[in-house]
Amino acid sequence: MQWQEVAAGLVVGLAVCLGMVLALLTLPGVWLMLLTAVLVKLLWMPELIGPWTLAVCLVLAIAGELIEALASAAGTSRFGGSQAGAVASIVGGLVGAVLGTFVIPIPIVGTILGAILGSALATFATEVLYKQRPTGQALHAATGAAIGRTAATIIKVFITGVVGLILLASVLVEWL
Repeated sequence: MQWQEVAAGLVVGLAVCLGMVLALLTLPGVWLMLLTAVLVKLLWMPELIGPWTLAVCLVLAIAGELIEALASAAGTSRFGGSQAGAVASIVGGLVGAVLGTFVIPIPIVGTILGAILGSALATFATEVLYKQRPTGQALHAATGAAIGRTAATIIKVFITGVVGLILLASVLVEWL
């Protein structure tokens, strides 16, 4: 094994670690992993990671993004919320994640709680103020948004971890 293979593998490993941290912050860590793997393949060590490995990781990354984007909306709808409430849950989750990072000064926890609370609050406000729904019904829809957002975060972090393990396994197989 040459030093270039070791260095390239370490770069992929570092991207996997950083990608997991970003995923926990509800940021696109899986894309950092995938981009790093593609760049290593194209510019440095073409044999380190196979094209099928990259294709599988790409499909998983896209699935994770779709799940993350739609889970709070699905939770809202499943708990009786309107389409407007479902859209608000997505936007509220994004805004809440950003605000939570700064308002709740506990790394990772602030971002995750912000996303969950943002989804719930945006859904609740939309159901009460825009759709004129009773408070109890709006609260029920907001609970669905929070549950959906929580599930989305867990699933996205899991998928990011799977992509990371696939990339690391690919590197290790090439090293052996």
